[in-house]
Amino acid sequence: MKKLAVLWWALPSAAILFFSYPVGYFFLDTCPLTKEFPFSITGGEGVGAYIINLDRSKERYESIKPYVAQLQLPTERIEAVDGSKLSEEDIKEKVDLESCRIFLGHTPKRGTIGCSFSHIKVWQTFLKSNYKYALVFEDDVSFEPNKLKIVMEDVLKNSNLWDVVNFEIHSHPRMPVSIKTLVNHHQLCLYLSKSTHTGCYMINRKAAKHLLQKALPIKMPVDHYFTRSWELGIRYTGVENPMLVHQTFGDSDIKQTKLLADENITPLVLLKSIMCTTQTSIIRFLYNLWEYLFESR
Repeated sequence: MKKLAVLWWALPSAAILFFSYPVGYFFLDTCPLTKEFPFSITGGEGVGAYIINLDRSKERYESIKPYVAQLQLPTERIEAVDGSKLSEEDIKEKVDLESCRIFLGHTPKRGTIGCSFSHIKVWQTFLKSNYKYALVFEDDVSFEPNKLKIVMEDVLKNSNLWDVVNFEIHSHPRMPVSIKTLVNHHQLCLYLSKSTHTGCYMINRKAAKHLLQKALPIKMPVDHYFTRSWELGIRYTGVENPMLVHQTFGDSDIKQTKLLADENITPLVLLKSIMCTTQTSIIRFLYNLWEYLFESR
């Protein structure tokens, strides 16, 4: 009986601590390193396309270039940051390894860090331009240009409903909820569960500004970072039924890099990682459900 009594009190207490101790609800810095970033969101017309490509991945660039060219948009190649060549000083200065351990349950790969730096570079370049929107591609995707162009034009007509639109989403179950039916029965959706990948997405200038404000130090992969609407003050959406863009050019460059060496993955870090994942899932579900029910109409 005493053991049952202990469990009666211990389990609810543990549950309260688990859900109330703030590990994953709000994860990003409130005072980030932003001195080098331009934050103007004024002006701008049209859409500029950006292709992220490593210098050593020429075949990938030649593969995606004809697809993007058919969209008939001004296009710029962005030299990707090669994570395998990052110095220890760069990593120490701009990556919060302790937070990465908690968020991922392990240290990040060098390619993951390089990918985040590459997207930051795109957002900076975009805000220095005169475009109103940026269409961002990683170099390992393919798509049918005519289909993407038609849907993209409809998405732009509904620009009041989004700040980020992801055209290439991977994770399941992402639990999409439609906020707008687009051309050819495609759906513009919010997501009640995790959605990942940054192979192709479109952002406005507000999103670029807000993304840059909390981009450093890096605490998580970029495809998790830009979905944290409740922290960033932007609306993250995607296009479904069916997906328009797919990763097709072999394995990601990220998979070909190694994890940063680390011996600090303790049981406490793993427990915090579980709490972080759970709390992130809870706040994403509740925040986006609220957006769907009360803010998206």
